[in-house]
Amino acid sequence: MQAAAQGIAVKLSSRMDGVAPFQVMAILERARALQAEGRDVIHLEVGEPDFATPHAIVEAGRQALADGHTFYTAAQGLPQLREAIAGFYQQRYGVTVDARRIIVTRVRRGPCRLPCPCWSIRMIRC
Repeated sequence: MQAAAQGIAVKLSSRMDGVAPFQVMAILERARALQAEGRDVIHLEVGEPDFATPHAIVEAGRQALADGHTFYTAAQGLPQLREAIAGFYQQRYGVTVDARRIIVTRVRRGPCRLPCPCWSIRMIRC
């Protein structure tokens, strides 16, 4: 990736031709193509915001790096965050959720299910 960003040609293995693209990225590609044609597109496909990261978050990230928080977290998520989420559900919804039942992770594929109210957004092919 670094080489490609610097304008250096990168040759991929022919085996890459047989790898199916991640469906969300294919939807993003189609949405961008429609946008390039002048169509009005509201992006809901990848969860990427259309605004800059707030300054407080950027600074918190810098501070975390400076403090040495550069390693993977526990597989189920940071215990303090899991406790805070459990507290949120107790305060907001009046339900008790054991923090040990909460998993916080970056999900690349597949659903992440939590005992909470949620909205469903269905993607429609263009």
